[in-house]
Amino acid sequence: KQWYQRRVAITAGEGVENKWQSVIMLIRPNLPMVDLINRAIRSISVPQRTKIDFHIIFVSRKSTMCMQRLEKYNIVGEFKNILELELDLIPFDHDLLTLEYPLGFREMSVELDDSCLYQVSRSLMSLQSYFGFFPNIIGLGPSAAKVNKMIQRMRKEGAAHEKPLTPRIENLVLIDR
Repeated sequence: KQWYQRRVAITAGEGVENKWQSVIMLIRPNLPMVDLINRAIRSISVPQRTKIDFHIIFVSRKSTMCMQRLEKYNIVGEFKNILELELDLIPFDHDLLTLEYPLGFREMSVELDDSCLYQVSRSLMSLQSYFGFFPNIIGLGPSAAKVNKMIQRMRKEGAAHEKPLTPRIENLVLIDR
């Protein structure tokens, strides 16, 4: 986190306005990053800011709270684009995928917010759209059970829209950590 803060402060404060026509900010949807972006943009003089195309890309999704914070700072208009990059499952090994959601555990255990389980379910549904439904889902823990229920519900909701594929993944193992 500290590296990112330094990097944004350096690029925003030391000559960005003279070197670049576009600045693309690729961030996770969290409020401290939005605060940092606000400081970075405000560190550039207004006349110079109008010469730069700012773009913000939220990985994996935009959050309402981040958009509200951008509006509160009155900087939404500074961005040419505000986009989402659905970067969900990342291969960790030939048979292992990771969601790389570092705040997921904190959100669930400290903030008692299990909305990250929706992100997990959505990612797994996306995987099924390429490789067919998982014939066997094995889960360990209460969060795994919630994800399994969400997947089953999403399957029912999307059944009319999708053509069935031959399953190419035999087992899905969900493990709470």
